Amino acid sequence: MTEEALEEVSLDDEDEDTVEVPSKVQKQEEQPKPEVKVAKNVTGEATVTLAEVKDLLNCIKAISGLIAEISIEVKKDGISMTAMDAANVAMVVFNMKPEAFVTYNVVTEGTFGVKLTELKAFLERVKGDAVTIEFGQKIQVSSAGQVKKRFSLAVIELDDQKPQKLPEMNFTTEVAIDTKELADALEDAALVSEACRFKLTDGQFLIEASGDLNAARIEMPKALVQKAQKDSVSRYALEYLGHMVKVNISDKIVFQFGSDYPMKLNYKTGHCTLTFLLAPRVENSD
Repeated sequence: MTEEALEEVSLDDEDEDTVEVPSKVQKQEEQPKPEVKVAKNVTGEATVTLAEVKDLLNCIKAISGLIAEISIEVKKDGISMTAMDAANVAMVVFNMKPEAFVTYNVVTEGTFGVKLTELKAFLERVKGDAVTIEFGQKIQVSSAGQVKKRFSLAVIELDDQKPQKLPEMNFTTEVAIDTKELADALEDAALVSEACRFKLTDGQFLIEASGDLNAARIEMPKALVQKAQKDSVSRYALEYLGHMVKVNISDKIVFQFGSDYPMKLNYKTGHCTLTFLLAPRVENSD
């Protein structure tokens, strides 16, 4: 309650227990919920089973930090998701091959729009068990553990369901690094700024960040650099990197960048690949 509202509260002289509620706070209007369009003409049909959803779940956790709604493409050659974030700063591409599944039966290829937070929540409740996912008018998620669970997820219409592809890019630097080491370095940089610089100088990879008063500099071993065509430096938002660099996806991560150029981060775990593309941040005073 604001101070102005508090001033309007008065005690009745005859009954000190009676409080007059200000008119401005007598009724709280319920905020309208965002409209969700349930898909009516879903043409795809498939049933797949995973022995364990850990890899899929960890990838979806990372994606959901950037993307709220996404189209899942289910085809004979695998399951994929591709999308841009709302600010058009980051792009994500996920692929899971049929070999990742215990059973993989696609009757009709199709595209299924989903709210990622809801799919993530359902997968969280069945992790540790074999899981069957049925794609149709709804997406059914079922566990085959001692306690059998079944969740039904609505397929929604998305404004833009056109397939997207990663653009062809020419990166000048490539680094393969332990994911935890990179995550720790980003935490160091976040102590002083909201963005950091990825820098290659004389074959040495550095992460630098600077604020109004403080600065951080992290030097990585030269052996991590796999490609170094020329010295490069580019600045990226740590908020986005924090969603992308996840130790639970894979122990190793490969990323590529160039001077004032997008960064591409790539994970490979089992039969899954997860790729992020992040636009550089315009250099200015932190």
